[in-house]
Amino acid sequence: MSNILKSINQVENLQGYAEDKRNPLNRLNPIVKILVVLIYVLAVVSCNREELLPLIMLSAALIFLFSFLDVPAREIFLRVLIALPFAALASVWNIFVNREVLFTLFNINFSAGVVSFLVVIVKTILSVSMILALSATTKLTDLSFALKKLRVPEILITQLLLTYKYLLILFDEAFSISTAAILRSGNRKMIKMKDVGVVVGTLLLKSIARAERVYNAMKLRGFKGYYFNDISLKFCVSDVCYLFFAACVIVMLRYGSMAVKIEEYFFK
Repeated sequence: MSNILKSINQVENLQGYAEDKRNPLNRLNPIVKILVVLIYVLAVVSCNREELLPLIMLSAALIFLFSFLDVPAREIFLRVLIALPFAALASVWNIFVNREVLFTLFNINFSAGVVSFLVVIVKTILSVSMILALSATTKLTDLSFALKKLRVPEILITQLLLTYKYLLILFDEAFSISTAAILRSGNRKMIKMKDVGVVVGTLLLKSIARAERVYNAMKLRGFKGYYFNDISLKFCVSDVCYLFFAACVIVMLRYGSMAVKIEEYFFK
């Protein structure tokens, strides 16, 4: 039960930080924030499997950004950890396949496989952290309308909104079912393995029934295929300055002479 409650709080917490308008990042135009995140992620993804130094340079920009956020670093770190096992599983084989030594640092040889493994891990950390920063500074309704302005298909935006809203309902149903199962099993803290199938099946049936009720309620309230209202998004001088400054810093860190010189020194 505690794990389910923790999951509900994790889903809601980041959006709670976005409600605070005292933070200057929260007041920025969401279109600008989406563009900055897109530029940053593209810069991270553009690094090849042996370019570790540019990624380290780009991490400095992320650390600087997080210094302005109200979100504790621990909350971001715990969410990033969820993605790391998948990235590690996809890239760990490079360590055993490519053993050519690229460079030596402090008398330690770093092979091409080790470097490519580290590159994938760092790419995952930076990309996921940047997206989490966007979620912690932008309300979902503002984000959806900004995506609409950027010509993202409305059906994708609606799926995003409905998925987020329904996750909370799904967690609530899971909490009720797990509580009932634990109370009926002699007040044990864990559900027996033999009862997991019954609990999951019950959750599936209740989720389908709940989804039907939610959809019928939405239709009665005039749902016509989109789930958000038009919001006035005005560009201010601060928005333009933030976009220009952030884009310049990202490009400089990715392709700047400092990163190139450091990389040439260590790798060549």
